[in-house]
Amino acid sequence: MMKKILVHTALTALLSMFLSGTLSAQDAVSGATHVQSNGYEKQDNKVTEAKFPGGNPALVKYLSENLRYPEKAEGTATVYVSFIVTTDGKVGNVHVAKKVDPLFDEEAVRVVTAMNEKHTWEPAIQNGKKIKSKVMLPIQFMK
Repeated sequence: MMKKILVHTALTALLSMFLSGTLSAQDAVSGATHVQSNGYEKQDNKVTEAKFPGGNPALVKYLSENLRYPEKAEGTATVYVSFIVTTDGKVGNVHVAKKVDPLFDEEAVRVVTAMNEKHTWEPAIQNGKKIKSKVMLPIQFMK
């Protein structure tokens, strides 16, 4: 029988999910149009983060149903998985940003890569256009 990952642990991990690089929360604060001193309008770089279809509750459900505690692993671990959400909502360039143990690392990459089989993310939006974005997802394993 598969060992279950605690759902509240996954929820805690999801709440700390963030975009890195140029897509910061500060960029998403304002989307107003301003008139510069030269008379041209300048649009702020409003960014809406990429999100799993159905939001964080659906992502928690996906992880709780698909994440498996590795059979030969011991203890607890948090694996930070980095990936790109493309403009068409597919997950790509999946890799472990903070390696812990090969057993946990492989399972975290497997479950994120498998998202493409059944789910399409809502891509990030900047100034009304879909953009490619980087996501860092901490995945916690507990017995």
